Amino acid sequence: MPSNITIGIITVLASLLCYYVSWLQIKKGNTKASIAWIMAGSLALKIFTSADFFLHEWDERYHALVAKNMMDNPFKPMLYENPVMPYDYTMWTGNHVWLHKQPLPLWIISISFKIFGVNEIALRLPSIIASIILIVLVFKIASSLFNKKIAYICAILISFDWSIISHATGVDATDHYDLFFVFFITLSIYYCLKSISSKRYIYHFAGAVSMGFAVLCKWLPGMIVLPIYFLLLYDSYSYSFFQIIKRMASFLFVSILVFLPWQLYTFNQFPLEAGWEYTYNKRHFFEELESHGNPFLYYFINMLRGFGELVYIPVLWFIYSFFRNKINYKHAAVLVWFILPYTFFTFAQTKMPAYTMCAAPAVFLMIAYFIQNILIDGKFNNTLKYLLILSFFILPFIHTLEVVKPFENRDRSPAWIEQVKQINKIKKDKPLIVFNSPKDRNIETMFYADCTSYSNIPADSTIQRLKSEGYDIYILPNK
Repeated sequence: MPSNITIGIITVLASLLCYYVSWLQIKKGNTKASIAWIMAGSLALKIFTSADFFLHEWDERYHALVAKNMMDNPFKPMLYENPVMPYDYTMWTGNHVWLHKQPLPLWIISISFKIFGVNEIALRLPSIIASIILIVLVFKIASSLFNKKIAYICAILISFDWSIISHATGVDATDHYDLFFVFFITLSIYYCLKSISSKRYIYHFAGAVSMGFAVLCKWLPGMIVLPIYFLLLYDSYSYSFFQIIKRMASFLFVSILVFLPWQLYTFNQFPLEAGWEYTYNKRHFFEELESHGNPFLYYFINMLRGFGELVYIPVLWFIYSFFRNKINYKHAAVLVWFILPYTFFTFAQTKMPAYTMCAAPAVFLMIAYFIQNILIDGKFNNTLKYLLILSFFILPFIHTLEVVKPFENRDRSPAWIEQVKQINKIKKDKPLIVFNSPKDRNIETMFYADCTSYSNIPADSTIQRLKSEGYDIYILPNK
């Protein structure tokens, strides 16, 4: 078997080759072929990064287990499906009914499990597919707002964005949730633009449903689409102000019909858990929860890694040119897409890296607009121009390599996974309770084996009680 480093190097080279062929195709005017090659290059990086045959620690393992349990009971999200030991319903890492997140990504993963089986590939496949479609959506949006040259640059930038890759493959905390969140927001904005250009109400409806889906991923921040849609409608000059308000009202109404039923259902069926989680969500804005406090300007500082060390130049230039020239509502929509998430989450006390990820397409739009209008079309010395253009691609790609890790010979299939899977070979006629799981691996044990698992060993009296209640008990040997 070739080493992980060998495969990694081949993957990176293959990806770069795809981008080169894409550039050759765009020079010939073959836009569809060019975008297809960009998607292929992005897919190669994501497949390699996702090929970890274990669950990533934060937060993928929890999402995976809840999605597995939802296969048979989609309207009762559960972490511990059969909690035989006492638990605290306020602890999302060890409770029974799991309402810590909205349900849509879990439903999507659960469907993937039903189709492809319960495994790591099926877990990450929906996110990877969504991230590839995202490239096309961003290209379409940029083409509609600006032109195809800017759209092409934007598509390349988002295709190898390290944050998109890390979340699509489950590597980073909040993983598939934030990927689907940015996907459905972008999808909604695409349909908004489509409804304006075609004047077909079906796209207006699809945009509203997509925004509802975004809310069912990460709650109310998904409604960022509303002010963006308003500005795009206003820019079209096809509607009176009253007509715009009517369209916005119907858009919001349809979206509410999508996301509100789940909220009412959970408060009715699981009032304790739902009440706690909604209170806990509000506390994120006012308190530093779970040691996720960061400096006030954390998200703006973090842009250097997220988008490359030159990112401030195009963003500040875009803002400057907007205020300097006659108001352009399409530009205003891009700025709102960027400014609202960054402002809101800057003032929130709990700060995590991916909270502003939904604004990534807007940042790439600003970078691509700057590259095309200032560097490519501007009066720069050729050497300096090409150096700057390459810098906007190379610097973020370096950060992408830090996530993809092609030069690291790491263990893709840990031995403890095989130990846990052996539990399924135990002959059992009763529900199985496993104790002494590898340290902090009880979640993974329940994912890979059909059992209820705990990391500790309880008192003998507890074990005897569980046996008398009809459970089989298995205590994993110490390693």
